[in-house]
Amino acid sequence: MMKVICTSPVWNENTGLVGDAAYELSLFPFLPLILRFWDSDEDFLASLEILVDENILDYMHYETLMFAISHLLNRLKDER
Repeated sequence: MMKVICTSPVWNENTGLVGDAAYELSLFPFLPLILRFWDSDEDFLASLEILVDENILDYMHYETLMFAISHLLNRLKDER
C-alpha cells in the first residue's frame, strides 16, 4: 500500500534502507525525512519509522518538525 501512496515525484524510493518499503522526502534540499515501513507477518505487527537527521533541530524548531510530520502522516492517510 505504501508503494502506491508514495508514487508522487517528490518521493524517492530508497532501496538502500532495510524494511519492506523505504522512501525519502526532502524537507529542504539538505534535510531529508525517511519513512521506513515493515509489513505485518505472523510474528510482528506492521510498523512505520520516521527518520530525520540528528541535527534537524538546528534548522527547525521541534514544534515545526512535529507539525510537518503530522501533516505528512495525515496526507498519507488521506491518499489511501
